[in-house]
Amino acid sequence: MVSKSALVGFTKGLAHDVAPKGVTANIVDIANAVAYLAGPDARWTTGTTLAVDGGYTA
Repeated sequence: MVSKSALVGFTKGLAHDVAPKGVTANIVDIANAVAYLAGPDARWTTGTTLAVDGGYTA
């Protein structure tokens, strides 16, 4: 069993190693994620890491 912090760190490292170089986040996608998290639909979203990366870390 691993801690959430260890799993997030592993995922970020893996994404850094295998993601295409030069790919950046789309500002609209980031804004939509922020709007979701700030809105009422996210009221039960707790303790999670929301990756907005086009599926590169999936």
